[in-house]
Amino acid sequence: MGSSRWRMKDAMTVLFINLIAGFIFVDFLLKPALLGMGMDSLEAGTLGGIFLASIAFATVYVWGLRKYNISWKVIGVFNAQRINQHKKIIFLYTLSALAVSLIILFVMYTLIGVSPNDRSHAVDEMKVSGILLAMLSSVIVSPVYEEILYRGFLYPTIRNTFGIKKAILLSSLIFSLVHLPSLDILPVNFINGIVFALLYERTNSIYVPIIAHALFNFCLITLVYLFS
Repeated sequence: MGSSRWRMKDAMTVLFINLIAGFIFVDFLLKPALLGMGMDSLEAGTLGGIFLASIAFATVYVWGLRKYNISWKVIGVFNAQRINQHKKIIFLYTLSALAVSLIILFVMYTLIGVSPNDRSHAVDEMKVSGILLAMLSSVIVSPVYEEILYRGFLYPTIRNTFGIKKAILLSSLIFSLVHLPSLDILPVNFINGIVFALLYERTNSIYVPIIAHALFNFCLITLVYLFS
């Protein structure tokens, strides 16, 4: 898993480009333009997510794979057979992350008074077509590119420098912070980052955290929609 040839400079370059793409291009240029064309926030967000996925794949390929002449197998792609070997651990880790996240959200909403983010409000008002679009974005697009970027590339690079424990915490912190300005979801993403990194470390397959990530998002969206 990972490559000893990857350097922190590579990781910081990839992360910087993806942050610029997310916080500046998508949030301040692409989404407002799409909204001005008549799209709703969910449609604009989904297209923004697809754009971010393309940037993530491109930057990981250029600075992580082509630069050192290595294949996607290094990240754990093509190890799909490991999914069947780890069905129980995927389920248990995801269930644990979901339970902890729901407790955190309950405390933040009811005791601290933090307001739900815009996506939560959007889910409240969704019709069936909106739910399907939300599922496309949160259950397919985001888990695939975020796991390849943050667990498949960023986490091993940090681990090569700081070791496993610090890499899990640092990569999870970064994964949480890149989801600003949604304050309510920050601790949830930090917990998820730890869970997904542990899954990746234990299984050496990027498919395992991708499935756990997708399953978590599916369950959370479903719960928000049913109980809103």
